[in-house]
Amino acid sequence: MPIYLDNAATSFPKPKGVLDQVTDYMKNVGGVPTTGYACKPHANAMEIVNECRIALSRLITGSTPEQIYLCKSASEAISAIMRGVVEVGDKIAISDGDPWPIQVPARELEQKGITVARLPFDHELFVNPKHLAKVAQKVRAVFVSHASNITGTLAPMGEISKVCQEADTMLVLDASHTVGVCPINLKHVKADAIIFSGHKGLYGPTGTAGVYVSPRLSEKLTKLSKTNLSVHQILEVGTPNMAGLYGLLAGARFVDMEGVEKIWCHHKLLRESLVTSLETVKKVKVVAPETWDGIGILSFSAGDLPINTMARLLEERYGLVVGNGLFANEGAMRTLNLYPQGTLRASVGYFNTVSDMEYLATSLARIVGG
Repeated sequence: MPIYLDNAATSFPKPKGVLDQVTDYMKNVGGVPTTGYACKPHANAMEIVNECRIALSRLITGSTPEQIYLCKSASEAISAIMRGVVEVGDKIAISDGDPWPIQVPARELEQKGITVARLPFDHELFVNPKHLAKVAQKVRAVFVSHASNITGTLAPMGEISKVCQEADTMLVLDASHTVGVCPINLKHVKADAIIFSGHKGLYGPTGTAGVYVSPRLSEKLTKLSKTNLSVHQILEVGTPNMAGLYGLLAGARFVDMEGVEKIWCHHKLLRESLVTSLETVKKVKVVAPETWDGIGILSFSAGDLPINTMARLLEERYGLVVGNGLFANEGAMRTLNLYPQGTLRASVGYFNTVSDMEYLATSLARIVGG
């Protein structure tokens, strides 16, 4: 099996329990959580949905199962919430360093009369609270990425939360790369929504995601719904991905059993090892190399070969799978003067080791020299 270092795209391998639960549903269970049905498969499906909410709420300290909604993707949830909290004439704030899941619906809303304040970002690719403070009182909601999908740096959520609270502005957090990876506590991250992927740090299948929704945001979404929809109807559209939710439940339980603090320590160890190892290769340049505090995502260039060629050589010659490209973040790449070529990206998971980081650096040195 190759050494997989593209966990920011989707985690791999998945825990055995995830595979077992998906297979069990597909082979032996069936059924969807439909009201009014008394048959066992449908009752089982409803039970799994409820257990999913419970398991996920344990990973966002201070939340309750009733505040957790299950979606098919984080991008879908971001778009639904962004559209649901504003009216014509309102203003929202995003960062120039946010990826497409935030940028695209914001651009669409601009065409419908919503003003979008685009905040500059610093070398670590997160929102500077000082910039946010200048516009916070003028906007309906602020949309922020918890971690950069290029550098892995964590945004200063304590300061950002404080600015939004003082301005009485809603805070929507894209935690696609952080739920299940690092501790998230509503006492410190006072967000109205925390949106997360199910297939990354939670080790579930693709096509799964979730959202924590605060009482204030829940009321706002319901109030602004033109067709009197509930929050469930806004965020949980259509038949749920039951095979995915069976796997997501197993993944969330795996993370809870291992312990988020333990997983977080492992990520920090691997990130430090990765930075240290890459620094030994003369022709490797790490993006934002002074950024030490963050999750296990790190982007870099290596030598003069095209990024795609380098990624292919790492896989074909050394059995290493890394990310390559723009990572749906054209704005950040332009600011970093890395457009249109993009970068290579190594993103770790719980099953990676320090030796994997060292092997990546050694393999890069063999390809580029030095």
